[in-house]
Amino acid sequence: ELVRRDRPTPLVMIKRAGRVRLWAKLEWYNPLSLSIKDRTALSLVEGKLDDIMSRGKVYEASSSNTGVAVSALSRLFGFSARLYIPETAEQFGPDMIRAMGQEVVMRGPSTMELRPLAREEAERDGAVLLNQFESYYNPLAHIRWTAKELDLQSRFAGLRLKAVFATMGTAGHVAGLATYFRARRPEVKVVGVQPAEGSLIPGIRRHDQWPWPLLEAPAEVIDVSDEEAARVALAIAREAGLLPGLSGGASIAAALRAAEGEAEEADYIVVVPDHGVKYLRLYSRYLGA
Repeated sequence: ELVRRDRPTPLVMIKRAGRVRLWAKLEWYNPLSLSIKDRTALSLVEGKLDDIMSRGKVYEASSSNTGVAVSALSRLFGFSARLYIPETAEQFGPDMIRAMGQEVVMRGPSTMELRPLAREEAERDGAVLLNQFESYYNPLAHIRWTAKELDLQSRFAGLRLKAVFATMGTAGHVAGLATYFRARRPEVKVVGVQPAEGSLIPGIRRHDQWPWPLLEAPAEVIDVSDEEAARVALAIAREAGLLPGLSGGASIAAALRAAEGEAEEADYIVVVPDHGVKYLRLYSRYLGA
């Protein structure tokens, strides 16, 4: 019921910026990982479920949220899971995975370094590698659920939807959004958001090339620094009473920049992947500033 429900995550207006109303889709209302990665994990697991139940175990590299969601699903479906988490991850991820009784391997600075290890050990141990970085079950989840929900919510609310902003980690949800809206509402621009050179924002990364060649890429990609993401997220907390995670702060920052050049009344939607409570250690350096 929790993971298959037909109830959308909330869409709320958080700010007016010039001629733009800015709306946030609050993905922390997903119940397992408190993030958008519930959608990704469910699609990955159900897409390979026969193989998973035959082998009995799943391995996956994750910055944290997908790993937490997979661990929760492992208890619902009855398989074991080993999650490969970078040593730079915030503590909520490894702790939540262990709380659900699953195995954590912490090593290296990022998921990109962990991917070969997860693949090698899955092959050695006969486990299923979910591979959110290359499996099209990832973006398909966001065509099926995230984009469709957002479209219907915006129509129901009568929004003049002009742009959707989404961060790029695996780039799964931005690929799903771009593909859906290019087909259904081509007037809506989907914008990708990535860390600026030299910045580290949990859960997202820079892309040298588009990782989903069979699907649409965002119309534009905007770089945001980790400091700008944090300061914007904290400003939203103080204005709207909602504290987005750092990746959500990055998307809001990108949308606010884009709004400065908007010449007509419009609505922008920002997909907020998770809640800032997971990143209070990182936010603490900016508190009181």
